Amino acid sequence: MFLSALSNNVDFAKVWLQEPRGSLANERSYDFYFIKNESGTYVAAVLDMVNDLHVFVKQEHRGNGYLTNAMHQVVFPHLYQNGRSVQRVTFVDEMISKYVENCWGFEIDGEQQAAKSLSEYAGVAEIKPLRRKVTEREFKAIKNKIDRAGLYITMASEQLESALGEEEGVGMRELARMLLNLDDDVLDFIEEYQDRLAD
Repeated sequence: MFLSALSNNVDFAKVWLQEPRGSLANERSYDFYFIKNESGTYVAAVLDMVNDLHVFVKQEHRGNGYLTNAMHQVVFPHLYQNGRSVQRVTFVDEMISKYVENCWGFEIDGEQQAAKSLSEYAGVAEIKPLRRKVTEREFKAIKNKIDRAGLYITMASEQLESALGEEEGVGMRELARMLLNLDDDVLDFIEEYQDRLAD
């Protein structure tokens, strides 16, 4: 899970449910908005499925307005600023349909579905992630991923070479070499960025 703060109470996250295997269809991260209360406790989550939003609020924090405030102040404007003009949602429970109508301004436009134009958020100031330094632990994890990617490409190159001949793996071998040498470039980039954050 890779978090970036969009505001004091909303974090945006890229969430991988498991390490990529390369053998599953549509392997990718999921986009989440995690919502915090005033003491910094996560109280709600919004999974952005593009054509739908899946929402969960912890039972003990329901009815406090955390979700609705975050949706109007951060989530909907952020979606709009990233190119989405209309947001759709689906629901099963009639109570949810009333909620998205009354609290979020959606219009019911079909059986168990509703839509909302996000153009009303056009005037909201740009929402930018609050930047922070990369920790030593995070850097090691990034380096490890790059190293593994290079080694996997090396393996694929060697497999091609063994089946088709050495000349067929040259391009992939060069790509693997570039990835394995990328560590220094990444370290330089991160150090330069950290210095800019400190200024």
